[in-house]
Amino acid sequence: MAPLPVPISDISAAAIKIADAAASFIETPHGTLTVKITPRAKLPVMQLVQLLKSDPAAELSLFQIDVQSTK
Repeated sequence: MAPLPVPISDISAAAIKIADAAASFIETPHGTLTVKITPRAKLPVMQLVQLLKSDPAAELSLFQIDVQSTK
């Protein structure tokens, strides 16, 4: 497997942002959860499928993830 293009700490940071926003959304009645996922670079679909099969967490490093919970 090729090395990740982003350090593992960025994967953890993305997972934490998603978890925090999801928790805030659940705790806030009538809130809105917005998730914006943008690829960092061109990403062949077959490469993405292979990553999903072998290491789903590595997929997070391939995207810029913006998560927001609002009321």
